[in-house]
Amino acid sequence: DKTEDALAQYQAAIGIDPKSADAHFGIGVCRSKLGNADLAIASYNKAIELNPKMAMAYNNLGVELEKKGKIEEAKEQYHKALKIDPKNEEARRNLERFEKVSGSRPTPESRG
Repeated sequence: DKTEDALAQYQAAIGIDPKSADAHFGIGVCRSKLGNADLAIASYNKAIELNPKMAMAYNNLGVELEKKGKIEEAKEQYHKALKIDPKNEEARRNLERFEKVSGSRPTPESRG
């Protein structure tokens, strides 16, 4: 399976450089694709710890939290992603799904 092969490659990269936020992010993507939200969350958290400016890690963490029903925590992660990268369309779309349900739109102040 390509995802398992990619996971093995990212894990090998961690063996070489344990502080590679990109490798931890890649592991999170693979774990998500393999259906393991808890391990994906751990990987995204590690990527964020190593690189707090990695907007997509916050976005993907939000997706995994959302899968687990942790809606408020997910929204918080989407907001963090947008604070770092206001043009991140994926995070914006994820957040807008909640706004459509609640009928409210965040003000610029509430986004940041």
